[in-house]
Amino acid sequence: MRPVRLILMEFIEGVTMFELDPDKLSEQQSTNIMVKAIDGYAALQHHGVNHGDFSPRNVLCSGNDLGSVTLRVVLFDFNNSIVLRLANLRRTPPKLPVSPIVGYWRGGPPEFSPGWIPYPPGEWLWKQWGDSPS
Repeated sequence: MRPVRLILMEFIEGVTMFELDPDKLSEQQSTNIMVKAIDGYAALQHHGVNHGDFSPRNVLCSGNDLGSVTLRVVLFDFNNSIVLRLANLRRTPPKLPVSPIVGYWRGGPPEFSPGWIPYPPGEWLWKQWGDSPS
């Protein structure tokens, strides 16, 4: 018997953030999508995965209502990602994920501008994550 390497992927119906125009969405819809995307990215980083290409073309929105809490936002395309523990980068993960306030205080991810995060982002970030423990 020989080993067979494969990658198993889930098919997810939806639309990428790249295909959406944030100016045509309500504030609730664009905020819901962006918060879920940033939370997912922060969770990846917390668990030692550097995505390497966090951009609207790699964020999929799956669901009928973009403003709903049930909207599923999925990050994909991990071909540039690095699993830090496998890259021999020694680090002790923090107990809590780093707050997006820290990561994006000077501006959101440049690929998501303009339109997804208001500029300057400080007030928007505090409104979304000001009560978070990290």
